Amino acid sequence: MLFRSLPQVPLKRTVGVDGERVLAQLRDNQLELLNQRQAFDVLSPNWRLGPCRRDRLWTVTLHYHEWLYRVAVIAADGVAEADEVLRACLSNWITECDIARDGAEQLAWNPYAIATRLEWWARTIAVLGESYWREHTELWRRLADSMWRQAQYLHCNLEWDLRANHLLRDAVGLAWAGRFFAGSLPQKWLRSATRLAVSQADEQVLADGGHFERSPMYHLDVMDDFEVLAHLLPDAEAQQVMHAACNRLSEAAVWFRHPDGQVVQLNDAERRCAASLGPQPTGGRHFAETGLIVWQGDPWCLFFDVGEIGPDY
Repeated sequence: MLFRSLPQVPLKRTVGVDGERVLAQLRDNQLELLNQRQAFDVLSPNWRLGPCRRDRLWTVTLHYHEWLYRVAVIAADGVAEADEVLRACLSNWITECDIARDGAEQLAWNPYAIATRLEWWARTIAVLGESYWREHTELWRRLADSMWRQAQYLHCNLEWDLRANHLLRDAVGLAWAGRFFAGSLPQKWLRSATRLAVSQADEQVLADGGHFERSPMYHLDVMDDFEVLAHLLPDAEAQQVMHAACNRLSEAAVWFRHPDGQVVQLNDAERRCAASLGPQPTGGRHFAETGLIVWQGDPWCLFFDVGEIGPDY
């Protein structure tokens, strides 16, 4: 086998678009991320290396490669154009965004970007299958080598300065790499991911089921990450901790949304849909630790932010 068999991990509630829409954008030398469309030429990609003064978040999101995974899904269905775009972008990124390149470390090798990209690259490799990579051995060799080095870099540069959802995402990236590769070092990545995930479940999930950053958007993000970790971590006790954290967050999240399924816009947030979490509750509830008072009724749905801005630090 070219890579270890990966567990079936549900996709996140991502804000990304489908592969057909991404391809349509790229035909016009454009790419839309975070509801903002910007120039992007597949034949000569501008990865925006170096310190970015404008559109920093757009640029970091570009390096997640979630959009490229969408292209891979279409390529797996035999669409030649998608296959060409996928291989061109992957090959160019590996060359132009190598850590040795000037400006690559700032955003392309940002630890959060690495952790997120490791997931989408692993999903990309899995969705295309082993037979595909046997046909493209050179790209496979370069891709696997880059993933290995990115995982090593991430393991040495965990985001203890930012903590919170960043540190949890670091655990997700290490878990994907640890399950993808075999050997003593990947097992070390898995152990680090397990320790991180368990400690962050204890720190980040409040007693009332809210998330300690008090942002409904991050609430959904970390809930997704805990669910992913529940599938990736091999330790049974850690899996139980992940499931428990995810369940508590989910029970609270159904209260933190409007009747149309969109989460309430409080603190650092963007529009996210949580309609799939279950039926809308009715009545009132005070989330004392989170600092949110909610009334769900007809015709009114009210939210009162009465808590801390975020973690004490």
